[in-house]
Amino acid sequence: MGCKNFKQGDKRWGSFIYAGEPMSVSGCGPTACADIIGVFPNQTASWLANKGYSVNGHGTEWNGIGKCLNAYGYNGRQLNTSSLYGIVDGNVENVWKAAMLTGKCYAILLMGPGTFTSGGHYICVTEYDGSGAYVYDPACESRDGWHSWRDFSGQIKVFYLMDKNERVENNEGPNSEGGVYMFKVKQIQIGDEGNEVLLLEEILMARKYYSGGLDKSYGPLLDNAVRQYQKDRNGACGEVDGIVGPKTWNDLIAL
Repeated sequence: MGCKNFKQGDKRWGSFIYAGEPMSVSGCGPTACADIIGVFPNQTASWLANKGYSVNGHGTEWNGIGKCLNAYGYNGRQLNTSSLYGIVDGNVENVWKAAMLTGKCYAILLMGPGTFTSGGHYICVTEYDGSGAYVYDPACESRDGWHSWRDFSGQIKVFYLMDKNERVENNEGPNSEGGVYMFKVKQIQIGDEGNEVLLLEEILMARKYYSGGLDKSYGPLLDNAVRQYQKDRNGACGEVDGIVGPKTWNDLIAL
């Protein structure tokens, strides 16, 4: 899969009404999703609007991004549910950076006032190299390209990740809501597989406890990392047992 670089003001869909306004004004969310998925932005806009994720005068609801990506077969993960605008080097940011440095993820960021917008604006990020990120900006071609991390620092409201691979067929098709991943997660332990395991790998990698692959498989290496983390937290996670339940999850995702 390779990202597209659509612009919300493209004459093919710029006048399409989304969230009560033309796509050229309010279409950054569906356009960023379309960059990842590879369909035209008016198609993602229709999906988001039909599912109730567009808000007149405000654009796209935060949780609509992950829902849209998942509905089209991509593993979209929303990493936070409340705005992180003004926060620098928080846990969520570090999880995002660690995942991007593996080279296995693309990202969407909801930016607040600063480099990219005076209000709120979704952008697509294709690479992060430790000091900067490569951007496809749905609204402005001149902002495409590499940006130093200072252009982002403290300006990000919401972080999203999605796997950099070919789409997985979704049996429900693009009319389904799919899943979204916002730290409402189940208990997991050694032998488990899935998106919850992937999130755990990303968090523990960011915190320097885990050095294995992001393979969604809870194996012995990850189990050892969890046990060491639980031990180091001095009771905040409950028992040192390698089981990631509510106490361990709550501690892992605390900012």
